[in-house]
Amino acid sequence: MRHCHGAITIDYQFTAGIENPMSSLSIDADIKVSRPDGHSAYSPGTPEELTIIAMELLFKELGYEAAVQFVGQVMERYSSEAQSHTEA
Repeated sequence: MRHCHGAITIDYQFTAGIENPMSSLSIDADIKVSRPDGHSAYSPGTPEELTIIAMELLFKELGYEAAVQFVGQVMERYSSEAQSHTEA
């Protein structure tokens, strides 16, 4: 994944620890973010990379506590679906 902040570009690889060789998801996106302190650009290629970008932006925007609360609410929304996959 490539992360650009101003004139600085940072390339990094993320490993989720859970590999899904059957995954058919591929993301082709260029995300540009403007903030009072500068601009950032992101090019995620996987759902995991997209999630990291979203989490980074969420924490910067809301702060730690509010972001954790928000993510918890989102996770609760999908908890019953996750439990049904686990029990199957």
